[in-house]
Amino acid sequence: MILKLCPNRPNDGLMRRLSKLRASAALAATIAVSLAAAPLAGADTPAAQERTAEAPTAPALTVDTVHVTFDAKHKSAAVMVTNDGPRAVVVDVMPRVWAVGSTGGRVLAESEEVFPFPSVLNIPAGATVKLRLVHTPPKGAPDMERQFEVALEGTERADGGGWGEPVSARVDVSVAPLERHVVPTFAAPKVAHGLIDLKLENAGNVTFGARWLTFIATPVEGEPLEAFVPGWFVIPGGYRELAVALPEGMPCIKHLQVRVDTVAGTHHRLDYDIDPASCDTSPLPAPEEPSEMTRSRARLKARAAAAAAAAR
Repeated sequence: MILKLCPNRPNDGLMRRLSKLRASAALAATIAVSLAAAPLAGADTPAAQERTAEAPTAPALTVDTVHVTFDAKHKSAAVMVTNDGPRAVVVDVMPRVWAVGSTGGRVLAESEEVFPFPSVLNIPAGATVKLRLVHTPPKGAPDMERQFEVALEGTERADGGGWGEPVSARVDVSVAPLERHVVPTFAAPKVAHGLIDLKLENAGNVTFGARWLTFIATPVEGEPLEAFVPGWFVIPGGYRELAVALPEGMPCIKHLQVRVDTVAGTHHRLDYDIDPASCDTSPLPAPEEPSEMTRSRARLKARAAAAAAAAR
């Protein structure tokens, strides 16, 4: 993500866009209410009622709890799973943890820290069964918030044997630490090729949610410039990288201030002094020419996409 700096002034353009969004949301709500109040033509006719009565019920799986929190006092929880479909279903229960990926974001990975019992559910049509989730942290696990996704994925049993339509549901699980520490930090920014490279790291033990980030750069000569960006959520140990583009004719800056407004209502300010002599003022290197293998794969993908579009 590359941002552009602009003169330090109130963000009027942002406020205008927010006003338009609010107006659009109000209009959409009015239309939705009008559509809900207007009956569909022919909906009350005997033929329509008969078609509704004859339509088969689609397979559906529901849970009475969509989020579970474990802490020092609560190590297990019961979730009621209901088969709302017309046929029996067989469901696998698969817990996965949100871990830090190779680019600093979060990715799902297999985990045994949340144990489901039973791990396979056989649910008759219209029945409800109990699924128990137990928190089993590894020995010596750090006091850190962790997020899990418990996926319930299965298939209905078709009439006369075999398998029918798939069914699925999900339960989100959080593990709360004993003490919460919110520690957002930026690695020392680097200025190179007309860009300020930044890396926001979560050094705390809970998920950090940044609502807005404001960057104020002070050039060697002239007035400060600023850039705004909506924030993100960063899990403990995770990070996000971004770059702020310097205007033409500004090869370096002498100071950078970062303001972070969090979803929890807290505010953080970080200041960095930058030595202009450390700035790399050379132009951004041209991207490497793709190899023949890369170009060949791109051509094959384009042909496959064109064939798929023609078959529709």
